[in-house]
Amino acid sequence: MSVSLTLNDIRDRARKFSRDWAGKHREEASAQAFQIEFFGLFGINQREVSFFEHKVPLGERKNGYIDLFWRGMILIEMKSTGKDMEKAYQQARDYARALRPEELPKLILICDFQHFHIYDLDDPDVDGNPQKTVFTLDELAEKIDIFGYF
Repeated sequence: MSVSLTLNDIRDRARKFSRDWAGKHREEASAQAFQIEFFGLFGINQREVSFFEHKVPLGERKNGYIDLFWRGMILIEMKSTGKDMEKAYQQARDYARALRPEELPKLILICDFQHFHIYDLDDPDVDGNPQKTVFTLDELAEKIDIFGYF
């Protein structure tokens, strides 16, 4: 169940989140905690809306695992700081292509704890590519409205 929050409440939470996570950078050690707390910014209990390590078929005898998946809303791929964010996006796009049409997310988020790359699948550019927004953890509070779907 989600809690009704104002945009100012969410921004205040985002500022605290940014301070708490500054300098963190290892996917294996902290990704799920980061994502749980990220959803908490919006008053959303992550367990009620999404799955960690959601299995998707990528071909014969090959599966992929989405780090966090909320059907119809968001697909999140977490990486350690310094990893190739574009490669991570291509991985996430492959996962999205393997989903059923009714499961397709509105947003893909690629995050390395310090940088956010948001791809809006509902708002393609003139070439049909998702609109991309990039910002840092320090800018999260100012950019929080990009997650307006929540």
